[in-house]
Order: sequence, then C-alpha cells, then structure tokens
Amino acid sequence: KEKVLEKLVMSTTAAEHKWIVKLILKDLKMGFSDKYMLKYLHPEAVAYYDICSDLEKVCNELTDKDAHISSEMIQLLVPVKPMLAARMTVVDVVKAMSGGFLIEPKHDGMRTQVHMKDGVMMFFARSCKEIASYFRLPLEKTFKESCQATGKDNFIVDGEIIAWDLVEGRSVNFNNMRTVAIENQKEDGENDGSKVIIFVAFDVLMCDGKVVMEKS
Repeated sequence: KEKVLEKLVMSTTAAEHKWIVKLILKDLKMGFSDKYMLKYLHPEAVAYYDICSDLEKVCNELTDKDAHISSEMIQLLVPVKPMLAARMTVVDVVKAMSGGFLIEPKHDGMRTQVHMKDGVMMFFARSCKEIASYFRLPLEKTFKESCQATGKDNFIVDGEIIAWDLVEGRSVNFNNMRTVAIENQKEDGENDGSKVIIFVAFDVLMCDGKVVMEKS
C-alpha cells in the first residue's frame, strides 16, 4: 500500500494531493450536493440516479444530452431511491391533494425495499444498502411462501420493517428492533415468541416484472 501511495503522490500535483487526502479522510465537503453536480451532466441525470443508485452507470449511459429515461428502466435487485415524506401542515396537505385522501399511521421501523427475482431476494434500506441478515432472514420465508401461494414473482415492494409485540398488539420501540430480531434467531424454547419481526407494505413498484409505479 505504501508503494502504491508513494507512486500516486509522485505522479500528481499539489492540488491533486489535496483531493487525495480529502478522499482518504472522507472529507469532500464542497458546498454543493451530488444532485447539483448531476444536473450539469444531463437534465435527467438526477432522476436516473434515483432509480438505479449507480453513479458510474449514470455517467456512462447519459452521455447523450437528448437521451430520455423512464420508470421502465427500473431493474430488479437494483435499489430505487425511496420517496421520502416532507413536513407539511394539515392545511397544506389538503391543498396539495386533489379530491379525497387517506391517512395511514407512521410505523416506528426501518424503511425497506424488497426485491425478488427468480427466487432470489434482496432487502435494501433507505440508504440503498442491504439490510442486516437478522432482519432479512425472518421475512424471506414468509415472502417466498406468499409467492408460491399467489403465483406472483419478480416484484419490488416498498414498506417498513417493524418489531411487533403480539401480546400488547403494538409496534416495539425502534431502538429495540435489533434485539427482537436477534432473539428470533434462537431455537424454539429459547425465546417466548411474544415479539416478532414483520414487514408492513405500503407501495408496489413492480409486479410480475412490470413497473406499476405510475398506476393507482
């Protein structure tokens, strides 16, 4: 590693040294965001990055300024950046909605996107990184059993992983979710089974390989 770093330093300028050090220290604060930069690459670069989460892919495929993207470019097992909620007053919500609307409770859990392709499952957090196995494993079996029962496969579902108290009939505090998940990995008899990990779905992005994001 020392030889590689020495060769790099000897072949770069003082200004480049500054950025190399910033990369190593993970200190790349430049006063503007990634989205600010992407919009100069291509008018639709931000939107494409949101559905593929792959900066290299965005840079390689959007070299043509006239290229257009669509939701059909979403791929299974590749995380889509989740749509996040914005703070609004009740009055503003009513103004923003056309016609009637429903309000559902906000669960104290972990935002999760579930992908399944030909029996292979992946669970992504809102950061687009895979979630820990102790959250994923209890849910994989349930999802696969549901797929066999319904005949549905190749899907993307957006929702929330929560820990649920079967006795009290309510969700467990977010800070205790990891403990519940690990306890559920133990053999029968080693935990009372009163708390379980469940997935609450609130949106379907793809079903049977077809994108349904724009359907109601």
